[in-house]
Amino acid sequence: MVPFEFFLELLYPLPMRERKMFGITSFYLGDKIICAVNDNSKWPNDIGIWISTPMEFHNSLLPLIQNHRFLTRIPTKKWILLPADSDTFEEDATIVAELIKKGSNWIGTVPKPKKKKLKK
Repeated sequence: MVPFEFFLELLYPLPMRERKMFGITSFYLGDKIICAVNDNSKWPNDIGIWISTPMEFHNSLLPLIQNHRFLTRIPTKKWILLPADSDTFEEDATIVAELIKKGSNWIGTVPKPKKKKLKK
């Protein structure tokens, strides 16, 4: 079962693809990674919904989200964490889901292509 199923229900009927990533579940919309959900106790500081966002949109997006922080497990600012233990977790998740459904370019990044392994 995928954690934080309410969030995925908010995104219905978007044609999202599910993939495993770093021991968590990530979701793609087209060629963009949109979000990931983590309830893995190995990373208790990063439990919640991870939102993939280009850094140039942080000034627009972050004021809309009451409680957020950056991931501790992955040292990047491209992921914003909606912490599951926040009092406004569901409210913040709903705001993000609405932006995703509207096609906002504030959310989602195209991952770098994987390097092909050379065969010997």
